[in-house]
Amino acid sequence: MDDEIDLEHVDVVAPDGNVRLSQIQWIGLAGALATFIGVFTPLYGWLTWQITLASLGWPAIVTGIAAVAAAWFVIRRLGVLSLISGLVALGVSLYLLIRTEVDKASMTNQFPAADSGDEWPLGNGVTDMVDAVIAPQWGWAVLLLGIGAILVASLAMVRTGGRHVEK
Repeated sequence: MDDEIDLEHVDVVAPDGNVRLSQIQWIGLAGALATFIGVFTPLYGWLTWQITLASLGWPAIVTGIAAVAAAWFVIRRLGVLSLISGLVALGVSLYLLIRTEVDKASMTNQFPAADSGDEWPLGNGVTDMVDAVIAPQWGWAVLLLGIGAILVASLAMVRTGGRHVEK
């Protein structure tokens, strides 16, 4: 495989002289859009009430700003800055995921196990209910796929210096 870039076809120049977005930039923009949409999708379900990132306050603001910044940096072919934006969004998402799972574990540990001589009538049924009620929803998939697309596009831009060959 040839590692050299053909400099005559760099930056995807259209016949009229305008510079178009490359395929990797479209992937990055789609990822930024999916990440921004992921802020408003349900992350956890709680009976009939759904928890979204937007309902949590600061994580939504940080993730939304990171998604918009990543889109801008992808368009400007600033791979390192878009990578940083993607990593910020990923960090906030992982923090929320880990914090929620730790909170669920501490809730289930507060209830005794179901024993035959147990005075607590609900026993382990409460812990099963907590796991069933506070369940991850499809919003995580949208959010994490969007962040993944930002990171893939950013790494490709960092690797090639923001220049992509259209074949």
